[in-house]
Amino acid sequence: MILMLTFMLSLSGVLEVANASNLAALDVYVINGEEKGPTLMIMGAIHGDEPSGSKAVELYKNVSIKSGTLILVPRTNAYALSKNKRYIYQDMNRLFGVNQYNGYESLVVEKLKMLIQKSDMLINLHEGEGFFSENSKKYGQSIVIDAESAYLKKSNKNMDIKLFAEDVIKSLNKELTNKDYHFGLNCQKTMDESTRHPEQRDSATYYAVYSVGIPAFGVEVSKDVKDEKAKVAMQCLAIKNFADKLGVKFEKTGDKFTPVCNM
Repeated sequence: MILMLTFMLSLSGVLEVANASNLAALDVYVINGEEKGPTLMIMGAIHGDEPSGSKAVELYKNVSIKSGTLILVPRTNAYALSKNKRYIYQDMNRLFGVNQYNGYESLVVEKLKMLIQKSDMLINLHEGEGFFSENSKKYGQSIVIDAESAYLKKSNKNMDIKLFAEDVIKSLNKELTNKDYHFGLNCQKTMDESTRHPEQRDSATYYAVYSVGIPAFGVEVSKDVKDEKAKVAMQCLAIKNFADKLGVKFEKTGDKFTPVCNM
């Protein structure tokens, strides 16, 4: 069963944009399986110049699920996506911490927080520069985690996030025929004082792990992969492998570089 929710958020004081309330609209698709199971939330296009994740999430709107639930947000920052810009006024993926900004991006983030709180795992789909396997300062073709392990208060247990991600990467890479596209594990160690990425403490995945208490992962396909179909397919494969590992069971999903996704 597919339930489509549209959040129309009120907005005031964001420059001079006509019909500004539409900027904060958030389309959410909830797909329930025949049997109970974990809930996986998947976000695409929190950065508007990273469209492959949005296209992949759109494909998954049409899957059939045997068990579990999907919460799909294909156009997290729809306005930035329509302009092909990373963000318009503020980076939406830097607004999950404490901030005083009250533009449309913050209004969307508040709705996203509500959805994350209803989930058992979060996947945030991105596109990154370069190839992580060649340069660890680049994000492309990597699975990003905030910590190797964490206490997850929602499940009241410690989780080896690194091991979970490594298992997903192993399965994912087996399905990628082009070894140049293999994924690596990018651990940010975001909470540590020595982290190179303190700005990530305001990200969606950090909020999910440390405020909500669920595992969260960033999927970064490389912007240097010029074949858009291949990028979307890799995003689809990542979704499938994370869902399999979590315990969300599909009737049918995509396959390698030709994602079917029950379309």
